[in-house]
Amino acid sequence: MYISGGIGLLVLVVVVVLILRWMNSNNDKLKGSINSAVGSLKKGAGSVTGNNHLEAEGSIQKTKGRVQKLSGAVKDLFKS
Repeated sequence: MYISGGIGLLVLVVVVVLILRWMNSNNDKLKGSINSAVGSLKKGAGSVTGNNHLEAEGSIQKTKGRVQKLSGAVKDLFKS
């Protein structure tokens, strides 16, 4: 079946956008989980060793992870 050039291109663009959105939201959630876990480890290591800089860095990375996970969840809401 042949679809005229303009409509076929539009359908292709819509499909690509939907695939990228799906990949992007899952990617955000995965990166967020990793950043959150690494941040927790850094924060704990900084606390145990008395390294305030490492502890603060861990807190920031953990927060970054939470924001990334939230971003992925929000993107999921707008997938439909």
